Formats: sequence, C-alpha cells, structure tokens
Amino acid sequence: MGFKAITINTPSTEPAHIYSADDAALYNGIIGVDCVLELGSKMAASIISNNLIRITDGACVIQGHFGRIPFGEYEDMVIENGIADQMRNDIIVARFTTTSSGEVETYELVVLKGMSGISATDPIITIGDLEEGDYVRELPLYRVKISGLSITEVEPLFTSSITLDRVNKFETSGGTATAIALTLPNLVEGLSKTFICSTANGGAATTINTKPLYKPGTTTAPNLVAGKAYTVWYDLAGDRFYLKDDYTSKIINTVLTSVGWVGTSAPYSQEVAISEMTSTSNATVAISPGATTTEYNAAVDAMLHPSTQGDGTITIKAFDSKPTVDIPITVMILG
Repeated sequence: MGFKAITINTPSTEPAHIYSADDAALYNGIIGVDCVLELGSKMAASIISNNLIRITDGACVIQGHFGRIPFGEYEDMVIENGIADQMRNDIIVARFTTTSSGEVETYELVVLKGMSGISATDPIITIGDLEEGDYVRELPLYRVKISGLSITEVEPLFTSSITLDRVNKFETSGGTATAIALTLPNLVEGLSKTFICSTANGGAATTINTKPLYKPGTTTAPNLVAGKAYTVWYDLAGDRFYLKDDYTSKIINTVLTSVGWVGTSAPYSQEVAISEMTSTSNATVAISPGATTTEYNAAVDAMLHPSTQGDGTITIKAFDSKPTVDIPITVMILG
C-alpha cells in the first residue's frame, strides 16, 4: 500500500480506515521522542512501602502512542521482596505492545525485575522500533533501588517534553549554580539547548543534568553569569556538554566618573562594573565616539589604560593626571 489519506471523510458503509499507528505517526512527528508530558503530576512516583511504588496522574508518549493516568488517579506498582544483604534494581516502564495495524494492542505500566546480587544491575529494557515492524517498545520511567529488604531510592529515568508554548522561550536553569537542571529530550549527538543562567557558578566545575559542562574544545568549566543566556550542545562520545562558541562581540558603554578614582598619586585606578566581563574575557577599551573635546583631552592627559579584569569588573588606570570630568568609555568584549 502506498500513500494513505488520513484527514478525509469516507463513506459510512466502509470500514474504519484510521488506526492507532496513523494517529501515533502524527504525534511522533510533532513530539519526536519518547517522554513524559508536562501534564498534571507528570507521573510522579512515591514510596508507599517496601513493596509498593505509587505513580500519580500524568501522560507519557511511546513513539507517538499516548498513555495516561487521569487527574486524581494513580497506579500502584508491586515490588517483590528484596533479599537480605543483597542489592537489586527494578525498572518501572511503560510498555506498548502491538501485533499488526488494526489488531488489539496493549499499553500498560510494568515492573521489570532485576537480578539480586552483591551489586545491582538493571534488567533489559526493550526499545523496539514500532515503525520498522517491531512489536514491543518500553519507556523507562523509574529505577527502583533495593538494598536488602528496603527500597532506598526511586530514580527518574525519563525526560519531560517541551510544550509548544515554551518552544520559543528560553528556559531558566534549575538546580544549583554548579549542578544545573534543564528540561531536555533524549540526549543525542549535537543536541543543543539555550537557557538563561539563574545563578553564577564562579567558574567552578559544573554539570548539566549530571553531565559535565566545558568551554568549547576544553575540559575547563566556563564562568557562567547570572541572567545571561547560554547555548550548549551535547557530545555523545564524551558524554558531556560544551558551551557553544559565541563569536558575537558585546559592546558596553559606561562612564569613568570624576569621583571614582582611587589613589593619592599616579597611577590612579577606577573599577568599573560590567556584568558581561570575566577574568578571561578578550576585551578592548576605548574613549566613546560621542565624547566631547573636553572629555577626550582629559582622557589623553590622564594616559588611561586598562589594568586588570575580573568576573563582572574591569579596572582602568590613569598613569598621569587624575581626570576631573566624567569620561565616557566603550568596552568591547570580543566573542
């Protein structure tokens, strides 16, 4: 069979021509990944007992196929008893099973039981390609860590979808300054994300969703400034994120005030606050093109020169006379 028309009316006497695979193809084209949707409680899990994990309302997608727990409802997942002094990992998955187009299919939450031992290993998850004729595809939701007879942790394994109203909006980073949390789809080579940094990291080692973040082509952590937008991309081979090269120069106009000079004799110094500046920025400083003759002559007489720079500041020194007028300057931070 070749082209199949979907959004059309057909005679009422003919059998139904739209199957779940047709509907799933549309949503798979829109969403593109297996995920949990940003709906309700987002299928949050809680430990009820050492034999019971409760999954609350939300919806998930497996290759375009939707499954949901309605608002206010839940599903309890039974966890078999652990063994004293042994470890085990169980995986809670959403499982879609088909036979062929038009026949009965199933969609359910299932617990995959791991092997008990001195150390825990995950059970095998089936991720078949439904569009290529495979019959089973599972979306891992939670890893249930069992130590002895107790459940010690329920670890989320899924990614959340990005809703259409957020596609054209930059996400503000969650987590902490050095352990950033972002909403991301499945990590694939070259995946990029632009976000607004909520908290400066001071140049300390930083991760995004537990993956290390580095400056382009290095293993050095970048200096992230709060309130600034950054674009990162994922390196699959290295299992890490890189900050994307930013070749756009930033121009900042500011003023050296006449009362801001420090020192009783030359060289005088003045520290200027520039949020975009870092200790490693490649920057130039010049008298602003709009400076008056008086301001320009004062700058020349003072023999102004940039001295040191730090995160959020640059220091200018006057190696001759102390300026008695405000001097407008332009700082260009090169990309």
